[in-house]
Amino acid sequence: MYRNLNNTNRRDELFTRTKLNWTISPILNLQIVSFNAQINNGYDAWAVDNNKDFITYTDEQGMDSQQSDANSVKLHFTDLLGTDAFYQYTTSTNELEHSYDGDWANNDYWLEEPFNFNPESTFWEYSFYDKTIRNRNQETHKISLSSDKLSSISWIVGYYRSQTNESDEASGWLFGGDATSVSTNFDITNTAIYAQSSLKISNHLSTILSIRTENNFTKYFSSGLEIPEVSEEIQHTFSGGKIAVLYKLNNSMNVFTSISEGYKAGGVNQNPYLSKFSRFYDPEFNTNVEAGIKYVSDNLLSNFTIFSMNRKNQQVQISSQQEEGNSNSFYFYTSNAATGTNTGAEFDSKVKLLSGLVLRMSCGILETHIDAYEFWTDDTTNTILGDRKQAMAPLYNFAIGMKYTHSSGLYADVEYTGKDAYYYSDSHNQKSEAYQILNLTTGYSKDFWSLSVWGKNILDNRYTTRGFYFGNEPIWNEEKEDHEYPDKLYVSYGDPLEYGVSLKYHF
Repeated sequence: MYRNLNNTNRRDELFTRTKLNWTISPILNLQIVSFNAQINNGYDAWAVDNNKDFITYTDEQGMDSQQSDANSVKLHFTDLLGTDAFYQYTTSTNELEHSYDGDWANNDYWLEEPFNFNPESTFWEYSFYDKTIRNRNQETHKISLSSDKLSSISWIVGYYRSQTNESDEASGWLFGGDATSVSTNFDITNTAIYAQSSLKISNHLSTILSIRTENNFTKYFSSGLEIPEVSEEIQHTFSGGKIAVLYKLNNSMNVFTSISEGYKAGGVNQNPYLSKFSRFYDPEFNTNVEAGIKYVSDNLLSNFTIFSMNRKNQQVQISSQQEEGNSNSFYFYTSNAATGTNTGAEFDSKVKLLSGLVLRMSCGILETHIDAYEFWTDDTTNTILGDRKQAMAPLYNFAIGMKYTHSSGLYADVEYTGKDAYYYSDSHNQKSEAYQILNLTTGYSKDFWSLSVWGKNILDNRYTTRGFYFGNEPIWNEEKEDHEYPDKLYVSYGDPLEYGVSLKYHF
């Protein structure tokens, strides 16, 4: 609105991919894939007044752009000395920009009531801008041997290694104005070995056993004007595994149960002003037990699963405002809580009702809890959080759809989805509202091509996806003759009504 533009939060994306699949000999196959992404998206999603009309007031253009090139080479040997051998090498180069107007407005906006923020009398502008350029290069190697030659047993063993280097250059009003530029560099090496075996005990009963051991080594360095230099190395080694049992009741139905131990790697928070205790976060370990049933017939496909997960040393996303009236002193970082639990059920089904008419349904129920934990905002101050549901974890979500396909190639599809309310963050107790979305598609498909007209969020519902709770508005207090910055919930909204035409050709 301020700059009379309607594309400041635009999506401008172009993806290209080429693939070569070459059977060199009866036992050797070669695949080469090349991928390119040109993403030139704007970033302007927040408004001080939380209006639902997607009107923003920023005077600095934000960006969420990415330029990527990736290549992959796969070699697959079949029946090589009684086994199958596989090797894959991938490499990618990526340049990303994330920039934003931290105050979400402009001088004219802040000059109005109830702010009355005049740079001529305050002698400084209420204006904050932040820009980060990331260059990330990565290469991976995967090697595996497998065999399913025996009727009762199959197995696979493998090795994985990835090397990632990322250099970041940030500029602007950084860390609440304590710095104007900072350079950081990551070197991350992951290596892992894994194995899986499947044993058919009888015509009805089979088991699966898998194990994985991984080592993660991170070397981190950051420096800049007027900020402390940080040079650290961290290394974690962890193991996981899974045992599953599958029982076939009949030709259409089977049941399964499993227990698994998983993990999520630790890492580094890129904020030199965090205490050393908060600068790094540790791995998270999960123990998950699940059971389910699957039914397959000519007209019906259904899956039902229940699960319970215990999360140890759970990773949580922390945010806190370090200085009142300074929107870019809003720090984000990852910390470790004590423990948490996720318990729930999932169901999905696809039913052929009539010739050409298919009904699909899915739903999930998720009950979560995170125990009370403390985090340190600096070396001397800590806060107690938790003892409630986890963030970004709605109690339910669902989707129901129906598609009709005529023998001529004409088709129509309707889909209705919904999601329950959830906490926006682990750092505050503000919540979203439940919402539902209706999508429609109609088109024509023949042989290798298809033409469709589609609409997403047909009812043009306004629903929130993220929310921050902090003080970002300089409200003028006449009695104190000074500005105050009361905490307030700021939200961003999901996509409004979208419609378009798609033409696809498959070759």
